[in-house]
Amino acid sequence: MKLCSLIFTLVVTIYGVEYSRHHHHHGIFKDPKAFVSSLNKIDEDTINGMIETVNKLIDDGETERATVQAVRDAAEDDYNAKEQARLDAASAHANATTLLSKGEEVLVEQKVAQADAQAAYDASLLALNNATVDEAAALEEKNLQSARIDREKATLNEVKKLIADISAEAGKALAEMNKGRNLLAVDYKALASADPSSIDEVIDLIDELLSAGETERATYVDAWADANQILVAAQTAHDSDEHILKIAIGVVDRQILTNAELAADVASKLEEVNTASLIRNEAFNELGRQDKHLFAESTRLDSEKETCEQIIVLLQDLVEEEPEEEGGEA
Repeated sequence: MKLCSLIFTLVVTIYGVEYSRHHHHHGIFKDPKAFVSSLNKIDEDTINGMIETVNKLIDDGETERATVQAVRDAAEDDYNAKEQARLDAASAHANATTLLSKGEEVLVEQKVAQADAQAAYDASLLALNNATVDEAAALEEKNLQSARIDREKATLNEVKKLIADISAEAGKALAEMNKGRNLLAVDYKALASADPSSIDEVIDLIDELLSAGETERATYVDAWADANQILVAAQTAHDSDEHILKIAIGVVDRQILTNAELAADVASKLEEVNTASLIRNEAFNELGRQDKHLFAESTRLDSEKETCEQIIVLLQDLVEEEPEEEGGEA
């Protein structure tokens, strides 16, 4: 009780009481009754002044207690704020981790979609290549067969024309034949003397052959047209699949970048959690120190207060005894 001892020593000295520093420094609070008994020669006003001074010491002690308590409470408030900051940082880190996990799940799904798009693209590319080959083959076949049919058509038309000429001018036609024309090894002499109805039948047969040739030509044209339509459809499907694949690749690339950003955010949030934890731990340690200090100071102040209250009681008793002693002397 350093402060109380010092002040009380001053009080005693001020009021003119004979006082031994060595004796009373250890005796005032160890044996307040003995100390007060040594003051029985002091008048009532002086004792009341002492009581007021001791009450002031008690008040000062409570003020000191309140100051220590306020420092401790401030440490607790600081700890609570630091702990809340740590919890907020941990929550932010957890949210960032959740977002990253979701981003990784989305990336897995997007890669599956990309693989499907790639498979569809590969299939449509194969179909396009096949259709290109088939269309080219159909076109070549159409052109080849059309050229053949055109040659046959020209021959048949020439035969038809010659038959017509022979029918009209058999002699003249026969003379022309003798000049060396021997088309299709036809027996023009027999043809010249043939029955007109038989000639008509031959012409009808030639017309049928010509018609059959055009029908055959149409078959090859139709086959090429079908192959061309397949090619056009294959090209359209391939273009669509290529567009879808490009989008799928872009989506995956974008998600990879997004996940990288999310991962960086998680790492940053973790650093914030670690920093907040260190600050919180420092605040916790400081609160522990202030709790210990408050306990020690409270123990000391309670002891000093108890001693001061004992002194007040003894001083009050001393005041009450003085009138009785005065009456006895009279």
